[in-house]
Amino acid sequence: MNTRFKELAGEDCPAKDLRTWTATVLAATAFAAAGQPKSKAAAKRREREVIREVAEALGNTPAACRRSYVDPRVIAAFHNGQTIARVTRGRGESGDPSSGKTSGPRLRRRRGWRARRTRPACR
Repeated sequence: MNTRFKELAGEDCPAKDLRTWTATVLAATAFAAAGQPKSKAAAKRREREVIREVAEALGNTPAACRRSYVDPRVIAAFHNGQTIARVTRGRGESGDPSSGKTSGPRLRRRRGWRARRTRPACR
């Protein structure tokens, strides 16, 4: 898979980079949909919820998701009151302009898309 990904990307980057990018985009979008919390405790709760949802979408644990996949700058920006809400406004939670769903911070998987745990190739 890494070889094919390198062929498509044209760069020397492993497939894990794609998972990291996906997790970071999902987290940034969920933080934007969640809105600004009123207290530090509410912000920590919302952070846990978002990380748990992203981990579920990736088929991973929240600890592994936070440690290895979601860019810590996205979490820090959320705690500093910065999100991508202005960019995603009118696009719905998934960032997909055709979705039109803005019901809350829950992540929805696209139809037919399923994240799978990846294992390193045995060589």
